[in-house]
Amino acid sequence: MRRLTPSLADARSTPVGGPPIRLGLAALLTVALSAPATRAEEPKAPLAVSSVGARALAARPGDSLLLIVGDRITVARIDRTGIASRGIHLELAGTHLRGDVGGQRVALDLGDHHIDGHVGSHDVSLEVSRGDVALKVNGRFGARQIGLQLSPAEVTADVGPCRYTLRFHHNEYAGQVECGADPEPVHLRVPATLVARGDVEVAALFTSLLAR
Repeated sequence: MRRLTPSLADARSTPVGGPPIRLGLAALLTVALSAPATRAEEPKAPLAVSSVGARALAARPGDSLLLIVGDRITVARIDRTGIASRGIHLELAGTHLRGDVGGQRVALDLGDHHIDGHVGSHDVSLEVSRGDVALKVNGRFGARQIGLQLSPAEVTADVGPCRYTLRFHHNEYAGQVECGADPEPVHLRVPATLVARGDVEVAALFTSLLAR
């Protein structure tokens, strides 16, 4: 039988000055049957959180994102409060993202289908939409023109002069990035803590990571 609590697993108590008293079967069944009702009353996830079938990217369990570009390695921790790594630190409060990206102060406001704000002295204006297969992000992130298409099968991303072309294979996205010179190999592992978010949050965090 599954352990419910330590006292129920022992199924006994010892009063002072008396022999052990075993709990009856009826008492155990009463507690066991009441447990599902307690779980059913727990708060549900907000509607903005993506269901598994609707998630924009294929992901691995955990909260660590790994991005390898050539010989440069970035490990970012992503949780409900935001994203933190070398070169990027953003905190989420309601519909606002605040922090630093690439040494520049960032303030982003997340709408239903758009992201507005600024990076340093430059404006941010991004439109977020769902196509038949991919999550699309288009606009400007500071001085850089942005065009992303994110899907469980592949990622294509234009970030300023750089173009990422990645395909999902063996638990990671792999491919290359070209920035006007020789292409460099890219490996990307996405954590479940990123893709469980709503589309606009995914777009803001993923764009910030590539544009840092």
